[in-house]
Amino acid sequence: MDTSANELKEKYITRGAAFVRMNRTAEGMRCFREALRHGDDYRVYYTIGSVFYKQGKFKKAVLELEKSRRLNDGFGPADLLLGLSFNRLGNYRAAEASFLRALDLMTENRVALMGLAVLYYDTGRPEKALECIDRLRIHDIKNMNLRKFRADILYRLRKLDESAEEFKELALEKDRFRSYTDLARAIPKDVYTDKYGTLAKKISALESSHEKSREQLVALSLCYLLGGDSGRAIDCLFGARKLLLN
Repeated sequence: MDTSANELKEKYITRGAAFVRMNRTAEGMRCFREALRHGDDYRVYYTIGSVFYKQGKFKKAVLELEKSRRLNDGFGPADLLLGLSFNRLGNYRAAEASFLRALDLMTENRVALMGLAVLYYDTGRPEKALECIDRLRIHDIKNMNLRKFRADILYRLRKLDESAEEFKELALEKDRFRSYTDLARAIPKDVYTDKYGTLAKKISALESSHEKSREQLVALSLCYLLGGDSGRAIDCLFGARKLLLN
């Protein structure tokens, strides 16, 4: 490509990017197509694919992103966006392959790891999902969303003791973690708002049972929750879950 053609292509790319930033997408796309008349460019195909992805046109996004990857197989963002596009299309095998390629090129990329974690979780591979989440937590151990997702994965793996510990730690962050409270509120109030004695007496009576039933553990969980002991409430709730699984 001669210098003048390359300069012209770059001008169209710059102009197209400016139009896209101003939400004048149609004009931007015309500029990108015009740029391609002066020579293939992986950046242009990637940008067009990005626009299609944002518009929810995932099949068109894949076509453009594949062109970008073929021109430059070392350009990780194209693989990353391919993974997201394939995932939206339900092509999980292609999505997984794309995310893994992205990770080969961009080690520990957070979007690729989270994309894989969700994909593995949704396709019944919680062990692999947990591996991805634990890799993410190395760099962001206090992230509440990651911790919540990790607790859910542990629960699905039936690692109930570990899951309960994670939920108890999360419950300490009351202003930011509402899942357990929401769960308790969803349980019918007549389970624990009867007329028999104080909350302390109810707890004492339930705790005195040598072998507690699932129903007793659920009732205990609610009593402890109302009493402000969220840690013990979670222990009882997970104890009830264990009985259900056995």
